[in-house]
Amino acid sequence: GDLWFSSESGLHLYRRTARRWRALAYPGLDPRNRVNDVLVRPGGEIWIATHDGVTRWRDGVEVEWIQDVDGEPLGPVTSLAADSAGGVWIAGGATFPGVARWSEEGWERLGPEQGWDAGTVHSIHVTRDGSLWFAALGSTDAAREGGGFLRYEGGVLERWVDPDGLLANRAYSFDEADDGSLWFGSRAGVARWHAGVWTSWDAERGIGAGASLRAPQTRAFTLLSDGEGGAWFGYGPDAPQGLGHILADGTIEHFFVEDGLPDNAVKEIARDPFGDLWISTPRGVARRNEEAWAVFDGATGLNPVNTWPLAFDEESVLIGTTLGVLVLDRSEERNPPPRVSLLNPVSVEGGVVRAQWDVRAFRGELPAPEVRVRHRIDSR
Repeated sequence: GDLWFSSESGLHLYRRTARRWRALAYPGLDPRNRVNDVLVRPGGEIWIATHDGVTRWRDGVEVEWIQDVDGEPLGPVTSLAADSAGGVWIAGGATFPGVARWSEEGWERLGPEQGWDAGTVHSIHVTRDGSLWFAALGSTDAAREGGGFLRYEGGVLERWVDPDGLLANRAYSFDEADDGSLWFGSRAGVARWHAGVWTSWDAERGIGAGASLRAPQTRAFTLLSDGEGGAWFGYGPDAPQGLGHILADGTIEHFFVEDGLPDNAVKEIARDPFGDLWISTPRGVARRNEEAWAVFDGATGLNPVNTWPLAFDEESVLIGTTLGVLVLDRSEERNPPPRVSLLNPVSVEGGVVRAQWDVRAFRGELPAPEVRVRHRIDSR
C-alpha cells in the first residue's frame, strides 16, 4: 500500500503502512487530552491521569472514564501508581487533599477524615517492599503548610524528615535505587538516604548551577536513580536549567540543548526495559543510550505539545502530551542506521582539521540537516 513517485527534485515515498506513531486521544479541545501521568497495567490495560479525571484504555479503545470518587468530582489528576494487591492509587496535585485507591471492590479515601494532614499530593511511588510513598505539596493556601514525604505501609502513615530540612519543603519526586538508597526531590533540592545516613544537595552544592535564569530554581521536579550511586534530576516545565546528574562522588553535571536535549526544561526522566534513559521536555523527548542522544520531535512524527509523562511496555513508548497519549512503536527502530560518507579526504592545515561528510537517513525519513552525527578524535 506504500506509494513511490518521482519528481524533478528526486524520488519520494508515501508510507501508508507506517505505524511508528498512534494516538490515544479525543476530538477537539477535550480536557482529557491533557495528560499528567500514564500507568501500564498487567495485561496491557492503560490508565491515563488527565485534566478531567482518569481514563482506562484497552487495545486502543477507551473502556471507562472515571470522573468522580463516591460522587466527589476528581478534576485534574496528577499521579497514578499500582500497589502489590492490584489496586490503583490516584493523586490530585492541586485539587483534592490526600489520595484515593481504586480496587474491584470500590474506592477508598486517605484524606483529612482519615487523619491526612499533608495537603495535596504531587506524585505516588511504590518501593520493592510494597510500601507507598507520597510526595505531598502541602495545603492549597499561600502558606503551603504540611508538605513533605510520607510512607504508607500496613495502614500506617509515617512522615520522613532529614537533618537539613529538605524533605520538609514541597515534595515532588522520589526513587528507590537498586542498592536500597532512597532519593527525594523537593523544592529545596535533592536528598538521599542510604544505610541510615543522609546526604543532601542544595544550591550551595550545585543544584541550579549553570542556569541562565536570573533566579535559578532548586526544585527537583523529577528524579531517577542512575544505578551507579547517583541520580538524574530535572527542574520542571518553568525552569529551563537542563538535565542534572549527581555522580557517585557527589559532584553534579548538567546537560543542555547543545548536548542533545530538545529543550532545557526537563519535565520527566524514566528508564525503559532496555536500560535507556528517556527525558521529556516541552519541545519533544530525548533518549540517551551509551553516551549517544536521539531526539523525537516534529521532524520524527511526534507533535511535541508539552510532552510530560513517560511509560513503557514491551514494544512501545507512551508519551503524554496536551493532545493525548502518543504511542511510539519501537519495532521501527530496527531500520538500518543513517549512512555517513566522507566527501573529501580529511585535511590538516595550520593546526586545523577539516572534514566534510554526507549523511542520509534510511529511505530519507529525515532530511540530511536534521540527522545528528557524532565524531571522535584520538578515541575521545
